[in-house]
Amino acid sequence: MNKEISRLQPLNMVKGWQVIENRLLEDEEENKKAEGTFLTLEKKQTGRKMQVRREENYFQFDFTIPEEKQILKRIQLHTQQEVVSEIERAMWNLDNRTDRKEPYDLAPLRVASGWKIEYNTCINIDPEKLPEEDSQWLNFTEDLLLLAYDEGRILIDVGWQREADPSGRFQLIFVIDER
Repeated sequence: MNKEISRLQPLNMVKGWQVIENRLLEDEEENKKAEGTFLTLEKKQTGRKMQVRREENYFQFDFTIPEEKQILKRIQLHTQQEVVSEIERAMWNLDNRTDRKEPYDLAPLRVASGWKIEYNTCINIDPEKLPEEDSQWLNFTEDLLLLAYDEGRILIDVGWQREADPSGRFQLIFVIDER
């Protein structure tokens, strides 16, 4: 595993977001010593962008529509947990979820620059600890997570084989289109 990816801050990410730049590390003290832009996320369908920068003694979070030169939200945050919470809440709210008030507890992802979350329904549940009769098994489907890189030329597809079956297993498919 690339040591740099393993150091990234895990985020609860929903479908449609492209990671333009990611230098947001899990180690808050390291982030506080650095300068500049840490994270840029973009949802191309809506034209919205989120950006986290380190300023003098705080993190600045901007939620914008660049084409319209409109800042939807700009706030100063002092802890990394505040940054993570704000990013996750903004992604969830933009996804216009009407079926739930609170975000799903998705499995946190460490996503490097250039990758896009095509879909993510991979909830943060350990199947080894889930009783066979639990209704949460319905969340274990063939389509849990799809990540795309280089405009879809590289794909990582994660699913549960034998859908909703406690005796199933995770399946990882890695696809490279060499056109």
